[in-house]
Parts: sequence; C-alpha cells; structure tokens
Amino acid sequence: MKFSHIKSLFATSAVLGLLFVIAGCAPPPPPEEPVEEVAETDRVWGPTTPETQYSWTGFPQSAQSPGEALILIEREVPGEVRPGDDVNYLIRITNQSTFTVDELVHTEQLSASLDFVGASPFPEERDGDYTWTLNNFGPGQVQEITVDGKSNRTGSMRYSGDTDLSFGLGSLSLIASAIQAELDLAVSNPNVSLIDELIPVNLSFRNSGTALVEDAQLVHTFPEGLLTEDGKSRLELEMGDFNPGEIKTFDTNLRGVATGRYETQLTATAKGGLSASATLSTSVVKPELQITANAPQLRYVGNIIPYQIEISNVGDGVANNTEVRQTLPAGTTLASADQGGIAEGQTVVWNLGTLNPGQTRIVSTRVVGERIMIARSTALADANAADQVRAVMVTDVEGIQALLVEVVDDNDPVPVGELITYLIEVTNTGSLEATGISVDVGLTPEMEFIESEGASKSRLNGSNLQFDVLPSLPPSAKATWTVVVRATGGGDMRLIVNVQSDQLDRPVTEEEASNFYE
Repeated sequence: MKFSHIKSLFATSAVLGLLFVIAGCAPPPPPEEPVEEVAETDRVWGPTTPETQYSWTGFPQSAQSPGEALILIEREVPGEVRPGDDVNYLIRITNQSTFTVDELVHTEQLSASLDFVGASPFPEERDGDYTWTLNNFGPGQVQEITVDGKSNRTGSMRYSGDTDLSFGLGSLSLIASAIQAELDLAVSNPNVSLIDELIPVNLSFRNSGTALVEDAQLVHTFPEGLLTEDGKSRLELEMGDFNPGEIKTFDTNLRGVATGRYETQLTATAKGGLSASATLSTSVVKPELQITANAPQLRYVGNIIPYQIEISNVGDGVANNTEVRQTLPAGTTLASADQGGIAEGQTVVWNLGTLNPGQTRIVSTRVVGERIMIARSTALADANAADQVRAVMVTDVEGIQALLVEVVDDNDPVPVGELITYLIEVTNTGSLEATGISVDVGLTPEMEFIESEGASKSRLNGSNLQFDVLPSLPPSAKATWTVVVRATGGGDMRLIVNVQSDQLDRPVTEEEASNFYE
C-alpha cells in the first residue's frame, strides 16, 4: 500500500492483527480531531507564511487533514533563500494511532541546489539520500528531525522524502510466526595492549527479536598467549534469559602473555539453536629497553668523573613510567645531575615518563673522586612491561704525586761572622702518600755549618748536608728542617735544597738567596 511519499508495511501485535482481520483489514478509525498533546514541543506548526512553507502527508492516504492521519509527517522549510545562505528545515513524525509501528524509515532526497551540512539526529547516508530509522515507534511518540544545509545556486529548491512503514496484515498464524527471538553479540576492546598488562573487554548481549531468549551462554577457549585475568585459557558465562529489546553487558579482563596479533571469534548460544558471534582482535606488544653508559677510564683524586647514560626503546610497545637509577661509587660526591635527576643518598634517579618505540633519552652526572680507588658505577633502567637493563661504568681513580718545597732565611742580610737560620718545609700536596723522602742541602764556601734539626737527622759531607731519609709523608702533611750556618765571607749567597721521593721521577729543587756583607 503506497500513498504520496509513504510506502507502508506495518508489523503489529497479535491483538491488533486480529482486529484488522475482523474488520476486513481496515485500519482503526482516525481520531475526530488533531491530537494536540502528542507532540511535546514548544514549536507551533501551522500553515504556510511568507517566511516558511508548511506541508504534510500521512497514513492512511484517505486522511483529509493532519488530525486524521494515524502516522503524520510534517515539513517546514524556509520560504526564500539566496545562494550561500544557511538553510535549516524541520521534519516532524508523529504516531497519532493507538498501535506501535515496529519500524519506520524516513528518507530525504536533497535538492541539487542544497549542499548537506548536518542533521540532528544524524542520518545514515544511502546512495546520496539520508535515512532515519525509528524502531518501536509507539502511540503518541514524536520524532523531530533538523536538517542543515547551504544553498549553492539560484532557482527552485525542492524538498522531498519517503517514509517506509513495515506493516504486514495476514492470518493469526502468520503474525505469531513473526514473533521470534534474536540474539546479538558485540565485543569492544583496545586494539593494542602491552604484554602482561590487563586488556579490558566489554561484551554486549542483546535480544533484538520479539520473543524471549532463553538460557544464553558463552563458552570460549582463547588462543595460546591470551589468558583471563585469573590465568585461565577458558571463559564461561551464563547470561540467562533476555526479554525482547533487553541488553546485558559483561566486563572482563584478559592478559596477553606473548607478543603478537590475536583474532578470535566469540560465539554466544541460547535455547532453540540461537547463536551470535563477534570477533575479538588485539595486538600484544612489548617495550624493549636498551642502555649504554660511558665514563672515562682514568681520573685523579679530586677530578670530576663525567658519566653519560643513553636509554632507547627498541621494542614495538610504549615504555610507560620509564625510570633510570645510577648508583654512585663509594668515595665519590655528586657534583651535578641533568634532566631532573634527583639524588637519593648515593643513587641518582630520573623519572623519564613515556618512551615511545624508537625514542632515545640521554642523562648524565658529574661526580668527584675523593680517594684512590677503582670507581664502579651501575646504571639500571626499567619501565612498565619492559625487562630491566643495566650497564656498568669503571674508572681508575689514581693519586697525584706532588711535593712542595719552601726555603726561607730568618735574618737576611747578615753581617759576616754572624749566624743565619734557614727553614726548609716539604709539603705533600698530592693525593698519593710520599715515601722515601730525602733532603740534600748544598752549602757555599762562605757558609760554615753550625747545626740542624727537624724531621730527620743530618750528616755533613763536604759542602753537602744530607738528611736521613724520611720514610713517609701522607697527603697534605708537612715536614720541616732547620739549618744554621755562619757567614764567613761577603756576597750574594744561594742555599740550594734538593728533595726526592720514591714517587718522583726527578728531584724538586728550591734555592734561597741571602746577602752576606762585611
């Protein structure tokens, strides 16, 4: 049965079908006057005005006014538009009958002069036309549709549409056979998941039929590498009965224990041979950290030891909560750490956050070696779902060989015949202990040795005064000696001091000038 732009095909309840059969397939009588309260809207729909054009159509075809239509379709469009204008028009569909329409499909064919911009609710596009589907459209129900477009040229603009109503009339047995259960299944889950992390899965079961779904259940064995949250490979769900239109959802978690692409079909079954399937698809990926660390092979006590640590994600998964920890060697002091590194005792910690596949970060520290040692530093890196990696850095911290020799006289210039005292100081300014320290003093002919004292005893060998070997002198320690001589002749005199140790390749020489006068 077709009329205007309406193609009619109604599926009603058994009781209504019985009434239609008794009445000779005639539709229920139309109401005597329009049902004003069925449309819960403040909008006033009415006759054509200079600003708007109003039209209507409806079912049955014999309806002479909007109030007589059981299914009423109204349209209100702008009266005039110009090229480039925004065009907004309205469609209202009202069920003014006493029965429910199982499915109502309204299709709009847009004028060639009008470009589609949008609509509310948004339609489905079919071959250039726009379609809205209303299911279970009950008595008194109203659906308003707003179409938005833009005028693209001058000329007439035609607004047209079809409304399909599924409305079948037949025997009682035919109507009863159309009432049947239908089971639908949908699955939702992330497309990509990290290994060993939970994969949230949502299962949605729906009875899209008109009869009760009984004893619905889902039993599924997952492929190797996918497990349930509690470590099982099999999922068993008892969903029970579903009334027509009822939806039940079930949330669960899976866990991927091996990387790879997984596609597995889930099938729900119910009494009477009903079944529904949906495919679960996901990729299980894993971040893989790689670490390299660099440090100098040799440094001396008191020097800066620079460390550089490079972390890369060479896997196919995102490394979340990436953390790097460097353990500093005992006997060192942290001078600085870049990239927000925070010192926790002898450990420096960097929270690098997310490291995407192929991404690299570099962090560094600078420490001071405070003693002779083999400085060993360890760097660790880990992230969510990634294996921990480590690198070791080794630096040989050696001592510095250094002796400082100072010689001063106490009463320069000195008259001939009087005494002059020389103070000799030897300081270990290095970081190595000095051993086997010998001090030799060269006297001029004008210097008559009188006496000496200090860290070791002396003996005179001609014009050379030799002190006994001092066994050791620790770093920063000082040893002193004094030498007393008599001036026996005038002139510019030089006292020469040579200091040697086991660690020095050549002696340290210092001389002190004194003026002897008559």
